[in-house]
Amino acid sequence: MSGTGNFDTATANTKIPVEVEPVEIEKKVLNETEKETTYQKATVGHVNDVLDYQVKLTVSSNGADMSNGVLADDLAKEGLKLVPGSVKLTYSDKTVETPADVKQINLKKMTPGQNVVLTYKAKDKEGVVIGTVLKNIVLYSGEQANQGVMNGQADASVTIEKTKNSDVHFSYIDRETGQQITNEVVATGPIDAKISALKATDISDGQDPNKIRPAYIEGYTPVDFTTATDLNAAVYADIKDVDPVIEEKSVTYTFRYEKTRLAITALPSKLNFGKFDDTQSERTFYLPAQIEKPADKKTPYGIEISDYWGIKGWTLSVAQEQQFHGSATVDSKEQAVELSGAQLQFNNATLSTHTEGNKSVSNLQDKVVTKSNFNLVPGAEPLELGEYERKGQYLNQDGDNKGGVSYDIPGYSVHKYQFGDARTADYSIGLHVPETTERYRTEYTSTLKWHLTVAP
Repeated sequence: MSGTGNFDTATANTKIPVEVEPVEIEKKVLNETEKETTYQKATVGHVNDVLDYQVKLTVSSNGADMSNGVLADDLAKEGLKLVPGSVKLTYSDKTVETPADVKQINLKKMTPGQNVVLTYKAKDKEGVVIGTVLKNIVLYSGEQANQGVMNGQADASVTIEKTKNSDVHFSYIDRETGQQITNEVVATGPIDAKISALKATDISDGQDPNKIRPAYIEGYTPVDFTTATDLNAAVYADIKDVDPVIEEKSVTYTFRYEKTRLAITALPSKLNFGKFDDTQSERTFYLPAQIEKPADKKTPYGIEISDYWGIKGWTLSVAQEQQFHGSATVDSKEQAVELSGAQLQFNNATLSTHTEGNKSVSNLQDKVVTKSNFNLVPGAEPLELGEYERKGQYLNQDGDNKGGVSYDIPGYSVHKYQFGDARTADYSIGLHVPETTERYRTEYTSTLKWHLTVAP
């Protein structure tokens, strides 16, 4: 059997209601330390990274006015700490507020279509376990006409990874005043890398990584450094080749400086032979050694040279300006007298050097030439006593601080040219008076002028 049939088509419409949220809230994050520029729902972070959060709340254009709105974010619960002064609230009508915290932020009344953007920065706390996901939630509560109290929330996640980069800070202070004498420098690079391996782009202000350990500061000489945080209780070390390895935890190297100078000091400035026998006989009167307390060791007399300059060398000389002279009564008249023929004699002279800072690492021996014994002739030209010459580099602001460089800018030396030691100090400086010298009962004095000449 066969047949044909006609089929008609039919259509029907069904309305499906879609409810628009009265308030929309979203939260995103970016890692500022990693130089991210786009906010996203999730990112990665490391301990002490700076995380920039953004919360956007929008009142639906089809909704009603919102009042008594509150945003609440408990950072501490998720192992985060707020960066002080980073909280900012920006409304779509250009109103800006800067709350002190994010635990509870009261929002102003908002009309349909308006929005508010909350931004703030936080850091991952130390001790956060690697692999932890910090899912930070922000809560919203507010009232709307014909709706009552409305609630909502949004979150953004940060997965903690092992730190890849860290930084080293270099600070430069005056050792005498404790004041900072130039801006701090920050070097940032991979963990376990040496600062010398970094590039200028890794250093604040694009500085050479080999010229910050320590820095050359005109008018100053670096003398020591520490990595301690309490500078008052710190133990300072000599400056050698300071080339730190970057650690996961940020470290500050504080370098102390002295103002550049080359100083000479007589120890002490006055010499007193005491009373001497005025018998007409040839005799040498010796200068007793210094003793501050009965139990103290005898301290030799000498000259101290402090070199905070980094010069190549110097020459020490001395001159006795005039013969020992005084004033005495002769034939009932007061008149000038002198110890004619008297002569100062110096023996057992040695030069000792205490150097702190960048010592020679090239095994070059400094040139040191000194007189161990000498006599002075009153009124004569200065007598050269000692010469000190550094071997290697000195005061070169264009150099670097890599190993192998000797006598670079860092460091200082204190030289002591002394007469005798604890055993011989009593017999190392003498005043020889011939038998024929006329003696008077008076005080005789003379002046020694010490000269320190910088080597060319």
